[in-house]
Amino acid sequence: MTDNQQQYDVFADVYEILFDDSLYLSWFTYATDTIQAFGKYLDDQDFWLDLGAGGGQFAILMAQAGYAIKGLDLSEKMVNAAIKNAKEAKLDLTFWQDDMTSFELENQATVISCFCDTFNYLQNAEAVKTTFTHIYQQLQDGGLFMFDVHSVYQMNEIYPESSFVVEWDDAVFTWTSDQFRGKNTIDHTINVFVQNEADQYYQRFEEMHYEQTLAIEEYQNILTQVGFKNIRVTSDFTQEAPSTNSKRIFFSAEK
Repeated sequence: MTDNQQQYDVFADVYEILFDDSLYLSWFTYATDTIQAFGKYLDDQDFWLDLGAGGGQFAILMAQAGYAIKGLDLSEKMVNAAIKNAKEAKLDLTFWQDDMTSFELENQATVISCFCDTFNYLQNAEAVKTTFTHIYQQLQDGGLFMFDVHSVYQMNEIYPESSFVVEWDDAVFTWTSDQFRGKNTIDHTINVFVQNEADQYYQRFEEMHYEQTLAIEEYQNILTQVGFKNIRVTSDFTQEAPSTNSKRIFFSAEK
């Protein structure tokens, strides 16, 4: 198991409980609006690939809307959750454990998406370019790539020194965010305290999540350097241009 994979596995156990489910519908609305804006249609042999698919909620919404979609995630636990959620929704969807920076497809995808600030976990601009280059190679000519990232405003003004706590009968979850590494970065410290049934003591599990972002222009330049065209930039789940206080930036581009 890689260090990155270990980083997500403890959090995977409580991820679905804590996450705001309404956001999946927001990503669904953004994605369907964007694919329509580009005039893209998936034929019978085409498919959509969702990177960092998590528990599969976004893919399930897309499948219910008639899109042929598959998903991959770095965490095996999240993949298992996605498979379970799809079965409960009575859908036969494919999810597998893989790395978004190095996955290989037998056939190129028509659409590739990556939401929930997954690219903010890439270490630097070079890693972003390497990943975008790989995604470009796995995408059909004329295919559509869409993703979101945290804005520099979110990283520098909203996240630093923020925290929240969630308590259950037998567990406590804490999340704190600090800017230890300078501008455009954030370090999330996640603790889960789980009560041991035998002795009633709490066992502590801790993870660190390291995120960083780039300016909008840097992402645009990398997309252009890789070969993407018709780049559109919007914000906060809308089709509107970003402002100085936009929290989440959305990009879409064609190969």
